[in-house]
Amino acid sequence: MGDMTSHTSAVETRPTAPVSGRVAVVGNGPVGQTAALLLARWGVPVVLLDRRRQRDAIGSKAICQQRDVLDTWETVGAGRRIADEGVTWTTARTFHRDRELFAYTLADHGRSSFPPFVNVSQARTEEILDERIAAQPLIETRWGREVTGVTQDADGVTLHCARTTEREGPGGRPEPGRRPATIRSSTCASQ
Repeated sequence: MGDMTSHTSAVETRPTAPVSGRVAVVGNGPVGQTAALLLARWGVPVVLLDRRRQRDAIGSKAICQQRDVLDTWETVGAGRRIADEGVTWTTARTFHRDRELFAYTLADHGRSSFPPFVNVSQARTEEILDERIAAQPLIETRWGREVTGVTQDADGVTLHCARTTEREGPGGRPEPGRRPATIRSSTCASQ
């Protein structure tokens, strides 16, 4: 896993100059949620877009969260809760049918208070991160927004979205029943 010092200091760094405009984060899975929360933590307004109409509560794509990810989530107030709700393990075991092929114990590197790995469903992780996003006034989440194109000019970035049942209205808020307008952002992050 290596030395966590450089990773931790990068997470703790804040911009030295104010950021104008807002950042668009495309994809509302754990990576997009984390990016939005970290940007908001640094005072950057975020619009978080996802092509799905709502969160997928069934199934899990990722069940193992490693220590450095828990450290990052802790900076936005979610790491301890995710770790506490998951199953902690420090020994990795590989089986073929009922026979253990090999096992190894993961060494404790770094100064983190978290275990090397925690198993918790992606659906539950997303719920916890959604709660943190809901408490963050600098993040606006928009479901049903499939980004189909990106253009950039001197004034910023424009994201083009496929037809949906919403349109951006006054103040950037969705209006039901209309085609979406383009979304302008001074910066665009993608997942």
